Amino acid sequence: MNKKLSFTLLASTFLLAACNPPSPNPLVHNFVSPSGAPSLALYTLFEDDVNYQTKSNPQLVSAELLGNNFNYVIFDSINGLRAIEKNDANFKLYGLLTGGNYFLAGIDKEANATPTADDYIVSFGQGLIPDIVYNYLYPNAPVDAYVAATADAASVLKDGSYQGNEVDFVFIAEPSLTSAMNDAQANTHGRVSVIANIKDEVEEKTGMPGMPQAGLFVRYEGFYADHQKEIDEYLSFIDTNIDTAIDHPEVVRDYLNQFDQDAVKMKFGYNANIVYALQQNDQNRFGLVRASERDSIDINEFLTLLGQPTVDSTLIL
Repeated sequence: MNKKLSFTLLASTFLLAACNPPSPNPLVHNFVSPSGAPSLALYTLFEDDVNYQTKSNPQLVSAELLGNNFNYVIFDSINGLRAIEKNDANFKLYGLLTGGNYFLAGIDKEANATPTADDYIVSFGQGLIPDIVYNYLYPNAPVDAYVAATADAASVLKDGSYQGNEVDFVFIAEPSLTSAMNDAQANTHGRVSVIANIKDEVEEKTGMPGMPQAGLFVRYEGFYADHQKEIDEYLSFIDTNIDTAIDHPEVVRDYLNQFDQDAVKMKFGYNANIVYALQQNDQNRFGLVRASERDSIDINEFLTLLGQPTVDSTLIL
């Protein structure tokens, strides 16, 4: 069997698994997520533009927690929970998908450099988990400017300046970091170094094996509450995708290589080769969290360690 045919059959298998069983009122399994690392958990839905959309601006994703367009929303777990509680929204957190893909990058810095108050620092997601974690680790080096998303942080890292200021450090997530560092046309090509793996820094300070990053939220009343078994069975494909992306990234690479790579990058924010480069040899730089590991990252314990207000635990399934 030729390679393209074999992966076409694999795609068909996943799509069949995602289909709703025949019923008078079939459930609608539709998703929205940010582009970037969390989307890797749904890589087998690449072709399904009806039931899976990505948005480059995370704030546009968070707005869907208050709407009726999607039954599954992938967003910053902590701030998603806060938004649900504040607005009495009809969603609950089903589980974490990512638990550590943040990095601190320096421009023209030694690998052991530490940011100070004199440095110009750019980060993303003001008030969201990236901001909370950065301020916890580097309280004496406040962020000077925020951009909306990690893709915007990559643009800053490649340019080397922001709003007329020469940039020293950029807080960023994978795969945006590697994409920026590999851009031979960037102003900063060859001048960027990875200063810190934030997951490692958090683990060292807290003892937790990761941090609560992107989570899968599911519509509760009228959906999950009434169809829990069916939805649990359907969502098992996500756990399979995550295990495959960690253990066999070559399978993900070859699956995505069936498609136009510009289209893949447009939807996911990365291409097939980036997946393989960052996931091979057990690197898991996308920070994916296996189903068996999710309970070891306790959101309220994490918030307490960081001196942050806890969230309503009844909103976590």
